[in-house]
Amino acid sequence: MKIPNINNLKLNNKKILFIVLFGLFIVYADCTFVIKAQLGNLRALAPKVAKLKKDIAAFNTDFTVINSLKSKPGKAVGSEKQVIPEKELPDLLEYISEAGNKNNVSIMQNRPIREAKPKEEKLFAGVKFFPVYVSLNVFSNYHNLGAFVNALENGDKFIAVQELKIMPDKKDYMRQEANLMLKTYVKK
Repeated sequence: MKIPNINNLKLNNKKILFIVLFGLFIVYADCTFVIKAQLGNLRALAPKVAKLKKDIAAFNTDFTVINSLKSKPGKAVGSEKQVIPEKELPDLLEYISEAGNKNNVSIMQNRPIREAKPKEEKLFAGVKFFPVYVSLNVFSNYHNLGAFVNALENGDKFIAVQELKIMPDKKDYMRQEANLMLKTYVKK
């Protein structure tokens, strides 16, 4: 088969007009449907991109804060607790009583237990600290008891729950009787 020479081909005007009109139709359809849909998708994507940029900026600031806290060993933010002097022990008992009242916990017995000669005496920054235990017998419902323990451990005084024993109240099944052993440190 012989390929005709391109110079010898002659197109009539009707075929040329048809090819031009078909090309214009393709360009019009592309602009009307495809490009319009693509621009609509780009407009819908713009708020998502802005939110993503904001999230990345927030992550970067949080990441720098975390790295700065890791590079500074010692206290965590908001972890400063008060260690009371020995003479303020009655104020600590009052603080525990107020936390019980705020959380609807009835404190039946509140007694500090001091060791005659403290075994765990610690020295920090030239100040001697020794542990003091506080025994509590309380009555409350389960959720109020949890709120009370949370208030003690997350309050501004240094108090930790060392032991916790919960028993159902014999008279009211919705209430519990609990024995708590709290541990704190006092300054000499």
